[in-house]
Amino acid sequence: MIVCRKAGRMLACIGMLAFSAAQASVDNLRFRGNLVASACTVVVNGGTLAEVAFPVLSAGDLLRAPSAPQPFTLQLNDCDSALSSGVRVTFTGTEAAGLKGYLALDANSTAGGVAIGIRTLTGRVVDINNAAGTTFTLVAGSNQLALNAVVQAISSSGISAGSFSASATVNFEYL
Repeated sequence: MIVCRKAGRMLACIGMLAFSAAQASVDNLRFRGNLVASACTVVVNGGTLAEVAFPVLSAGDLLRAPSAPQPFTLQLNDCDSALSSGVRVTFTGTEAAGLKGYLALDANSTAGGVAIGIRTLTGRVVDINNAAGTTFTLVAGSNQLALNAVVQAISSSGISAGSFSASATVNFEYL
């Protein structure tokens, strides 16, 4: 505790009080942020939002086999091979009840009994909500990551006709 008894020393005491208060204070300013090393610029089907449109499908055909693969492309431009030589692509969304790894239809869909699957060009299923995803090798410049989507019946009965949509988020992890 600092005690000042004479008026002449008052200014010095005030200065010491200010100094002692500054020494005792805790941090009250914090800086935060995130830095990312994005190896590429993402472009999906030539725009910022991808939409994969299926042709008209027959419920009877879907009971026998999945739809024909509908191709879509994830394009990575301006890739810097010094930052990354590969990318893991994963998809997150609502998984279909009864068909593990497939994407459920959105609630506003009038069709039912089907789900959307994402596959590599070799036919391997890329499960929704699976951290393994699928990997692609990157080269400097532009890269086309080609995938397919299919519509598949959840079970052998219970397909209802109507319009459908499903939504997913695509994630890129540079390797």
